[in-house]
Amino acid sequence: MTLRPISPFVGVLLLTLGLVGLFARPAAAADWTVAPAETSFGSGRQDFRYTLNPGGSQVDAVAVFNNGTAPLALTLRASDGITLSRTTVTVAAGDTADVPFTLALPRDAHPGDRLGGIVATGGGSEATVPVRLRVGGPLTPSLAVEDVQVDYSGGDAVVAYVVRNTGNAVLSAQPTVSVSGPFGRWATRSGRLPDTPALLPGRTWKGTARVPGVTPAGRLSAIVELLPLVTDAAGSVAPLPPVKRTGHAIAMPWLLVLAVLVVLAGAVVLVRRRSRAAVGRSHRPATRTIKLR
Repeated sequence: MTLRPISPFVGVLLLTLGLVGLFARPAAAADWTVAPAETSFGSGRQDFRYTLNPGGSQVDAVAVFNNGTAPLALTLRASDGITLSRTTVTVAAGDTADVPFTLALPRDAHPGDRLGGIVATGGGSEATVPVRLRVGGPLTPSLAVEDVQVDYSGGDAVVAYVVRNTGNAVLSAQPTVSVSGPFGRWATRSGRLPDTPALLPGRTWKGTARVPGVTPAGRLSAIVELLPLVTDAAGSVAPLPPVKRTGHAIAMPWLLVLAVLVVLAGAVVLVRRRSRAAVGRSHRPATRTIKLR
């Protein structure tokens, strides 16, 4: 399995592109499934979760369930740092096989969150069990907002932005978006926005928000604010200081501009007429009244 590094810690449990999007559903094929085996960690687990210090190791097992009516042959592979006791397994119909494995960290492993997995392939299907790891040491959770773009049309502003995980811990965030005119006047906020997905270190996510009822006041300012949410080893979620970024766009109040132009044009016409009338009076010949005695 080819893994993409997300820090200088290369060679242990990094994000595999093939794993993205698989974690919200069971690791199942048509007639077989793979899942964490029942061990001292308990039963009914949906994924593997560990917290290890650099140089540490963990032994566990993955279970293969054959729900079909014929023997099942599967090939197993795993992220770097995970050593499987075997890479092929044959399971009788209606039976289950446990495959032990060992996860080992190098002594120079950098602290932070990692994501990998164990992949089973067979019968034209593939299923993955995610492995989530937190390497002990200082955590520096951090998010950044980038590339804020504003598009105004018909009274609504659509704000697009990019969220980047710049720290070493998995983070999600609560976003809020507002749009205002010059000097913060006529500010309008978006409705309640869904939280961002959990982002691994180094990953990005593109978000959009529609802000209705925006006053076209010339130069618009869109502010995207994120409240980062970090999950500790015990599963508790805590907020971090918010981060924000501003983008700009031009939205001219064309009806108002047109009205002002009409008024100005009328004023110019009126001034010219009065000026011509004054010039005409100044060029009239002078007349003298002669009184007859």
